[in-house]
Amino acid sequence: MDTSTFALLFLFLTQLLPGNALILVNNAPRRVIKVLKASNGAPWGGWGPPQFCAEGTYAIGYAIKVEPGQGSGDDTALNSIQLDCKGLDAVRSGGKITSREGPFGHWHNEVTCPTRNGAPTFLTEFVLQVEPDQKSGDDTAANYVKFHCRDFAALTYQRELAIAPGHGLYGRLGSWSGSCPANSAICGLRTAVEGDQGSGDDTALNNVMFYCCEENSEAGK
Repeated sequence: MDTSTFALLFLFLTQLLPGNALILVNNAPRRVIKVLKASNGAPWGGWGPPQFCAEGTYAIGYAIKVEPGQGSGDDTALNSIQLDCKGLDAVRSGGKITSREGPFGHWHNEVTCPTRNGAPTFLTEFVLQVEPDQKSGDDTAANYVKFHCRDFAALTYQRELAIAPGHGLYGRLGSWSGSCPANSAICGLRTAVEGDQGSGDDTALNNVMFYCCEENSEAGK
């Protein structure tokens, strides 16, 4: 089965089975138990394919691709989000993943969740900063994203994780997405991005959703 067929299967299942469901993407089973969505996503562009950490790994940090202020030029702000995936021991790598990516700006250095009592914490919740429709003005859509880090198993600890300076240039933060359940963490993402508009008004990244996964004891059998 090719990648486009997997993406269509994923969309079908997430619409009909919002609870526990075993999702297959790129031949790697992930047990998605919750989809985290932004409260304020912008409307332009199209959704890229969902991308997932390798089985048994979860997002422990993130980086963002941002175009700085262009003065009197066309601003796009946030262009891409990258997740760094690690195992529950914080050693085994599950790769670095992105979904659809805008063409403007540059990558900012990655930040990583802190350890707690010698154990890693993982991304479990997010909030998106978005500039609303400027009508005849210059639209930038999504400007910034930040997360909460939490123990994988417990709900008693939470720490904000943000790339400096902690905000974007335009728009406001929406509401926090709600958190991955206990014994799960963010394991994948999907971004909506408007492509290069040529002489038109570019906005790049408009919206994002993240996927919470629990461990799948049957994987690899």
